[in-house]
Amino acid sequence: MWERSITRTAMVVAGGALIVSGGFMAALIGGDAPAWVWIAVAFLIASLTYAGMTRKLRRRRRILAQPFPTEWEAILQREVLFFRTLDPDEQMRFRRELQVFIGEKLITGIKLEMDATTLVLTAASAIIPIFGFPEWEWDQISEVLVYPDRFDHEYSFD
Repeated sequence: MWERSITRTAMVVAGGALIVSGGFMAALIGGDAPAWVWIAVAFLIASLTYAGMTRKLRRRRRILAQPFPTEWEAILQREVLFFRTLDPDEQMRFRRELQVFIGEKLITGIKLEMDATTLVLTAASAIIPIFGFPEWEWDQISEVLVYPDRFDHEYSFD
């Protein structure tokens, strides 16, 4: 659903950019250049507008085109009770959200070697609180730092 919305909005904005840039280019260089020049420039601007607005959608399609790793599935089944209680359709959605989260966010271990279990559990911990809100995302987060232990009262973990 959100994919259609993004695509439709991008097409409308790109169409507007085509009209505006075409009119602007015609007025700016209309008499001095052949029509194909300003039409080509207008189409280039519209194409770049569309490509920019659908970049996130294309990136997610590439991420989701990859098969879901069997190791991740085993970790979810073994370690994440929340996942096991979901019905099959919700489990599929959870897998997709996990795959996108791991594909889009940098998950960094601080004085810690990141393994598949830590990676999957970190992503699952981010997905669970927002799972009931399908349209909500962690757009404000680009990186998650994973520390080897809890912080003490002085915010130290050593």
